[in-house]
Amino acid sequence: MAPRSALARQPALVTAFYARVTQDESIRKDLSLPNQQARFEEIAKAEDWERTRLYVEPEAVSGELGVEKRQALSQLVNGIEAGQVSRVIVRHLDRLGRGAVLEEIVSLLRNSGVELWTFDGQQDIRSAAGRLGVRAQAMVGAFEVERGGERVREMRRQKARQGYYVGPTPYGTHSDVPPADSRRINITTT
Repeated sequence: MAPRSALARQPALVTAFYARVTQDESIRKDLSLPNQQARFEEIAKAEDWERTRLYVEPEAVSGELGVEKRQALSQLVNGIEAGQVSRVIVRHLDRLGRGAVLEEIVSLLRNSGVELWTFDGQQDIRSAAGRLGVRAQAMVGAFEVERGGERVREMRRQKARQGYYVGPTPYGTHSDVPPADSRRINITTT
């Protein structure tokens, strides 16, 4: 056992909450981040986590960007490497990252003895089966993002085929046109 003076010098570990959004609109309208933070505070209170620290990206960023390109995530990783963090909690796994970025972070957490939590509970990153479950969740999340993009593109193509203008308001026009049919234009699609 370490001498009492050595124990007194060790910093108290914190539960770190990491949040990010991918749409600038979420930042401008203050949509998602306050909700994520409120849910984190509920969980921290229920779990009796007294020492917490928030790591929130100030701008919308993609989960595919590495640690060095995300300010709050970089600070969180520095805290983990300094031995200041006991657990990390995120809304969903994809908030930490996608693909290789998530793998890198999960590996860092595992090697540092830091727990990984989502709003659904603690994630097992110690066992092979647990890490498989984390990877499966990440793959499903990536699939949903890609599928959503396909749906939006298909909807826009369909609207264009029907003769509706799809896209930002063209220069020199107004976006406050009352009826939806007034946006109808004559176009030829192939």
